[in-house]
Amino acid sequence: MEALKWIVTAWNVFMVIFILWFSRGLIWKRNKAATVGFGVMAIMYILALAPIWR
Repeated sequence: MEALKWIVTAWNVFMVIFILWFSRGLIWKRNKAATVGFGVMAIMYILALAPIWR
């Protein structure tokens, strides 16, 4: 169970970094609203970690 927690955490951190990099690289130049949406999604990923670590 402890290992699973670390895997999920690592995956979520990777996803957040990927989403932020992706949105910065491809969307920011054209569509700021979509970039904000990606940012909110990244924050939601981080908040989703809270119940796992409780």
